[in-house]
Amino acid sequence: MNETKPEFSRGDVNLDNEGAYFLYQAAGWARFLSITGFVVYGLLILMFLIGTVAMGGGASRQGFSPMMPYDPSIIFGWTFFITMAIIMAVMCIPLVHLYNFSVRTRRAFAEGNSQMLTQSFRSLKNLFVFYGVVMIIYLSFLFLSFVFGIVGGILAAM
Repeated sequence: MNETKPEFSRGDVNLDNEGAYFLYQAAGWARFLSITGFVVYGLLILMFLIGTVAMGGGASRQGFSPMMPYDPSIIFGWTFFITMAIIMAVMCIPLVHLYNFSVRTRRAFAEGNSQMLTQSFRSLKNLFVFYGVVMIIYLSFLFLSFVFGIVGGILAAM
């Protein structure tokens, strides 16, 4: 799929002082939100690790029998750990894009570097693409659950 990009010459789009000020302020708030998000994710990871250790510590080997040579709670704990670690890593991606947008925008204004400003807009675009893909996945699951609910209701009524 070829995406057509709009063509702008350098004189078509200008940013006046008020627009630049708004963009600079938005970058400041983006930095605040991204750093706050990183701190919250750090605390969540810490609580997650403590909870995983607590769940694993409660899994004792009492009642060991030859019919069940493993403890199911250990398997559940590791499955939960790996699943949550993947989810947390993926959900940290928008924070990285938001932080990159804020840092690059502020640096572009400080240095007067339009190339850096373009890179900051690329980070902002990537942030919105990520949220768009997540929304498409969410709506797909919502649609599938709606269809399965209707089919299940029809089958239950038969």
